[in-house]
Amino acid sequence: MGILGVVYSPILLISLISNMNLNNDLINDFKKSVIGMCVEIAIFGILAVVFGFVSRLKGYKKGKSVAALIMGFITLAICVTTIIIGILLL
Repeated sequence: MGILGVVYSPILLISLISNMNLNNDLINDFKKSVIGMCVEIAIFGILAVVFGFVSRLKGYKKGKSVAALIMGFITLAICVTTIIIGILLL
């Protein structure tokens, strides 16, 4: 979950920023769809954080659980940034 979020969330942020100055109905629909996809990818980040904490508590390998936590938090940070930028651009 964390890997998917870390891979796809920057792509959405870059696509939103590259179309920042354009303003018509098609681009506004695109911005809304990017915001929607970011919400969905934020769910991946939330799940990565939850699974990371659960695996830490159960005593599984420390490296994998820490990696899940880090990637989950990075995904959430990028998604929240993208959502805020998208809302400000609409």
